[in-house]
Amino acid sequence: MAKFLYIAVALTALSATAADPSVTARVDQTTVSVNTRFVLTVEVEGEQLGEPVIPEVDGLIIDTQASITSEEFSFSSGTRMRRSKVRGYYAAATKTGRIEIPPIGVRVDGEMRYSEPIVLTAVKGAAVPPEQDSGSSRDSRGAPSGRQSSAELTWEDLVFLRSDVNKNEVFQGQPLVLTLSVWQLADTNLRRSHGNDLRGEPAMEGFYQSEVRVNETYEVLNGRPYKVIQYQRTLYPTTTGKLTIGSWQWTGIVQWGISLFNRQRHEFQLATPEHEILVKPLPPPPADFSGAVGRFELAANVSQREAMQGVPMKLVVEIRGEGNPDAIGEPQIDKIENAHTSEPDREAETDGPSAVKRFTYAITPLERGALTIPAVRFCYFDPEKAQYETASEGPFTVPVLAAPEQRTVVFLPESPDGKHATVDVLGPGILPEIAAPGPLRPSRPSPVMAPALLAAPVLGYVGFTLALRRKRRFENDTAFARAYRARATCRKRLRAVAGCEDAPDALYRALVGFLADKLGIEEAGLTSNDAERALTARRANAELANTFLRILRACERARYGGAQLSQDEVHALSHAALTNLDALDGALGKERTT
Repeated sequence: MAKFLYIAVALTALSATAADPSVTARVDQTTVSVNTRFVLTVEVEGEQLGEPVIPEVDGLIIDTQASITSEEFSFSSGTRMRRSKVRGYYAAATKTGRIEIPPIGVRVDGEMRYSEPIVLTAVKGAAVPPEQDSGSSRDSRGAPSGRQSSAELTWEDLVFLRSDVNKNEVFQGQPLVLTLSVWQLADTNLRRSHGNDLRGEPAMEGFYQSEVRVNETYEVLNGRPYKVIQYQRTLYPTTTGKLTIGSWQWTGIVQWGISLFNRQRHEFQLATPEHEILVKPLPPPPADFSGAVGRFELAANVSQREAMQGVPMKLVVEIRGEGNPDAIGEPQIDKIENAHTSEPDREAETDGPSAVKRFTYAITPLERGALTIPAVRFCYFDPEKAQYETASEGPFTVPVLAAPEQRTVVFLPESPDGKHATVDVLGPGILPEIAAPGPLRPSRPSPVMAPALLAAPVLGYVGFTLALRRKRRFENDTAFARAYRARATCRKRLRAVAGCEDAPDALYRALVGFLADKLGIEEAGLTSNDAERALTARRANAELANTFLRILRACERARYGGAQLSQDEVHALSHAALTNLDALDGALGKERTT
């Protein structure tokens, strides 16, 4: 049985004359329904307080384990401590008529003290019927409507489900939050028929889904305390039209009663209503649209106030808002004259529908003077305004100092007499001619040549044996064969990307196929988040893994977020994948290919 503990500590200066020790008992209602729970409260005051002794009462069941606990203490005239203790017990009548609770005894300051008796009137009324009350109803989210009597409980009041969405009409790619929650009366024992709490999760075809987030809270509904377990997902519709979020099917067992010996058990099946979502298409996008749908803010800053010629500095661009982080593309920056700009490092953080994505560029000034970094622009679709917006920051001007001059050091050979030889400078980059070479010596055969010739037949036999064992391993060890051929297969698929009708999809499948073969995992349904977890588990090189994941997520944006990739972008991504492939294959294949 759930317990609620409230402890209050008060240090108060009281008068010299303290109140006498006392024991008081009361109930929250003197007319109760049979099998309907009420609260018996015992309050004790004094210096040394014992626990109440709950008597047995004919026609009444009292749970002797307190469910409500409160203690306070104070000081009288700064020297004597006074304590106050409150204990609350759940109770229920088992028959109709007059019921008397006799005085309740508590040892206070070494003596037994008693409360006044309490008289109750019990009337007919079922607390939990064997079947659901046909007179009660539920709202559109699956919760009790609240029209039933607050004094009576039904099975459907003890546990119920809710399914909520924060929007019923969205644009393609706009985030919406689905919340599935289990409401359990705080005094019930609930057990799921199956171990997985999300078994029977609703069908969500046509939505790109985030990771599930679990939260546990306590709420009060119709005057009753409930423990609420919430499962939240952020959904991003990938197609237009009417989409349906299916019903959540939930099967479990509930036990309820006043005490261990009076519990009733009921097995049930619950289901939430379906949600119909209208997904509207986006208007024709501008050329610089990144694929992001939501409300975003852009911030950019340069890491230093002045730079030095040839020394990189950082430009950090942060995009923050509500939207799919995988659809937040790289911001637009015009070409920076007299500087080299690297590909950005990407970093993303998510909290439900909220996302932060950072792009860090390394900019290397090539000439001294004033370096101007053009304004940074980010184009996205704002569903609240139903139009495309462009956030911008900059331009930035940074003074560039000249690099310090470097001295050219020439090392001269020494002549046999210890004096430096003269060197004629023929021209820049031309080395001087050596006029006096050293003496020539006859070549002699290596002392290891003869033993090597003798060992050649043995080494050949050993090599043949190893090759035969390797061939057999390829035939019998499927995981080893997949890992060994992963790089060659991926290279072949990457070279065919340019000729595919859906190039981003072909590139994506080539990369996830490589990772699945290399790590011996299932390729179907593999996402960039799955890939990140797999690479982290294998402790892959962070730089190689980040490059691989950036390419994957660029393809995901094209597949799910509506971001179109040009042929040049596909070519650049394919080239980067090929460049990164050998190093990543070597980092992941050390254990499998030895």
